[in-house]
Amino acid sequence: MLEEVKSTPYWRGEVPNQPEFVSTARHWIVAMSRHLGADDQTSADVEFAVGEALANAVEHGHRVGRDNRKITLRIHRTSDHHLVVEVVDSGAAFDFSRQGVRSDDEYHAPRGFGIFLMRELMDEVHYEHRRAGNVVRLIKRIPEAHEHVS
Repeated sequence: MLEEVKSTPYWRGEVPNQPEFVSTARHWIVAMSRHLGADDQTSADVEFAVGEALANAVEHGHRVGRDNRKITLRIHRTSDHHLVVEVVDSGAAFDFSRQGVRSDDEYHAPRGFGIFLMRELMDEVHYEHRRAGNVVRLIKRIPEAHEHVS
């Protein structure tokens, strides 16, 4: 189970679970991450990782027979300077622990790097299946202003 994180208030948004809305959702997450204090590099990493989570939600994150499919996005900054983004879809459970761990042979495959890339770009990636669907939680530390090099 995902552990609770002490945080500031969060923002929540929904988009239809359709490919044409992935770009809009990515732009919203970047704008919110910048508002919450993320620098250019952190925002770029978050945008890419969230884009991968959204692509997976569009491709796999819905159940047959559900007409009104949506992807829910939640974002907030914790009191210990971490940006937390959750991507929630209505899909069936899957074995997240076995995804994104690649053998040498798999590096030649044209697809299947999304979870691997999320894990590389973010400080933490968690997955939980709830009754309503899947939750992917992406966590990235936000460097404090005095840590930036001019």
